[in-house]
Amino acid sequence: MDVSKYRYDAENLKAALKCRYLHIDPRVYMNDKGNLTPQEVQDAVKNNNFSAFSANLSKAARVASVFLQDSESARKCDLLIEQAAFMDIAIGLVKDEEIVCAVSCRTPKMQ
Repeated sequence: MDVSKYRYDAENLKAALKCRYLHIDPRVYMNDKGNLTPQEVQDAVKNNNFSAFSANLSKAARVASVFLQDSESARKCDLLIEQAAFMDIAIGLVKDEEIVCAVSCRTPKMQ
């Protein structure tokens, strides 16, 4: 999976989850820039099978799905998904030494 596309996977996942509980079509809120197609994301949400997503995003999707059903708090769903996506992005960046070097070389030193 392309770590640079995790953010789009997360956006599509949030849209699909929230629209499922609002009983509206999520396609107008989704894009095709992620690792997964909008249809794959919709199918994952419909079937409660998030194994195609990155590790943390998959776990967060399961929690957010139950959480939305119980509390209907869209904002908390967003936070769960966004935090998981950021974690997976960070893990992906650590695995790519060139990116980590570029980031660490540009980090200003604290005085």
